[in-house]
Amino acid sequence: METAQDDAVVAALRADNQPVTEMAVVSSVTVGGPAHKLLLPGDLVSSVDGRPTDDAAAVSRLIRAHKVDEKVTFGVIRDKVPIVVQVRTAESPTQADVPVVGILLDKGYRYEPDISFDIGQKIGGPSAGLVFALAIYDKLTPGELLAGHHVAGTGSISPAGDVGSIGGVQEKIAGAEKAGATVFLVPAENCADLAGATTTMTLVKVSTLTDAISAVGHLDTPADLPKC
Repeated sequence: METAQDDAVVAALRADNQPVTEMAVVSSVTVGGPAHKLLLPGDLVSSVDGRPTDDAAAVSRLIRAHKVDEKVTFGVIRDKVPIVVQVRTAESPTQADVPVVGILLDKGYRYEPDISFDIGQKIGGPSAGLVFALAIYDKLTPGELLAGHHVAGTGSISPAGDVGSIGGVQEKIAGAEKAGATVFLVPAENCADLAGATTTMTLVKVSTLTDAISAVGHLDTPADLPKC
């Protein structure tokens, strides 16, 4: 769910042409390892030993340039605030004389808007990614995106805005119709899963967030909508 939310934020910002910078991010920290309580999951790594780092590979390479029991100086951005953290390397438990600090790295993103989610604990998984991205885009842009229409949908979302297939699409369509939706956004890859499905809703096929934004903007002219 957290990944779906993070990817939805980036996709929505990019759809609104807002600047997003890719950076290495600390995805996890080994409990009891050298970086425990010094680096935190979510820290964006901007530099190592004063050298700018563009991605996780660059961070790893600069860490390994050290010897075991040497200090590594990390420039990180935590909660949008730049800080400096020093971590002393330890020997890898699997490779002799290889320095490690006990972190895993992934691709992260830096952007200016503060975006938070308050949806409780009742849902999980990636299926809400598309709807998250649409809701964020609606908040970022002027006017009301849905213009009074009751729209539901499903689909995972990538940071690039690609909509992916999900499971249980027929059950989700039935639930949305029961809740009063009149339009349902269906991942293009799931259209083949609709054989035998019956609904009064308009089923709109989308492959990207841009498709979904365009479709929602044409709800008053349903003949123009791509359908499953």
